[in-house]
Parts: sequence; C-alpha cells; structure tokens
Amino acid sequence: LIAAALADKSLKGNIIKVPTFEKVWRGLRSWQDNGFVGDPDVDRVAITRFTPAELVSATSKNGTTPTAPFFARIDEWLDARNFHDEVEQDRHIALVHDAVRHARGRLETLKQQRGLMGYDDMIRGVADALAGPQGDAFAARLQAQYRVALVDEFQDTDPRQWAIFQRLFAPPAAGDALREDG
Repeated sequence: LIAAALADKSLKGNIIKVPTFEKVWRGLRSWQDNGFVGDPDVDRVAITRFTPAELVSATSKNGTTPTAPFFARIDEWLDARNFHDEVEQDRHIALVHDAVRHARGRLETLKQQRGLMGYDDMIRGVADALAGPQGDAFAARLQAQYRVALVDEFQDTDPRQWAIFQRLFAPPAAGDALREDG
C-alpha cells in the first residue's frame, strides 16, 4: 500500500521518502521473521511516519491515504514501547535512589562504628538539638559561651547553617525587644 501510494504520488515524497520506507519495512519484516522478539531494527522517528495520523498528514491533496489495520498497530506498538521506556527509566531512577540510600546508611554505620564525625554531621547535630525539646536551653548555653560568631565564606553557608546562626546570633527584631522589656 505504501509503495503504491508513493509510486502514484498519493503520499508526499518529501515527507515519506522511498529509502526511509524501504528501511523501515525491511526492519519490520526481519522482526516478523524472528517472531517479533525484542524490538524491530527501525528508527522510531521513521516508523512514526506510518501511523494513521502521519499517513493522513503525508497524503497529497488529491491522493488517497493508505489504510490498513497494521498502521494502527504501529501506533499501538509505539505507545506500548514509550510506556515501557518510561517504566524502565523509573526503574533505573528507583535503583539509583536505593543505591544512594544504602550507601548513606552504610556510611552512617561505619562512622558510628569507628567514632567518626564530619562537618555535615556536626551541623545536623546542632540543628537537631536546637529543634529538639531542649532546644531553648541548648541555645541559651551556646549564646552564653559564644557571644559572637564570624561567618567566613558566607556564600558557602547552606540554609541549615544559616538557620543555626540566625537562631543563636541574630539580634531580635525591634518589636520583639520592646515586647520582652515590657
């Protein structure tokens, strides 16, 4: 049907080119001969040219659009293939997230076993302590011990660090000071 439509110029030759058609159909024939195992050896962009909607748009003004149930099956296969690809991508993303979770857990276990602590651990510990039930008492002790803080390389301060500095060392707002004093 496609070959005949190309020959009688029912299909626009600038949209569906004979070499593209021949390559796609060779790939589909090979796929059929191999029992439809795996994917056909065809370019997915090229095969979309043979879906019903694409054939309609490739039909010349006075031409007849080739129609056959097979063209709708191409559309269905493409939908299924795209869904499969999305599922595979989601699976790979989940696998990476699982690996990261596992690595973080393993790192935490090793640090605890060896009594190690990094800068992020210290920051997390202070932030958690300030947010905990004894946070106010902890803040008061730190403020009494450290009257001032100097932030070097402020651009490298993350939101958690900044929240700690604000809680401990930022002066209260003018309205807050008045309320505290009476």
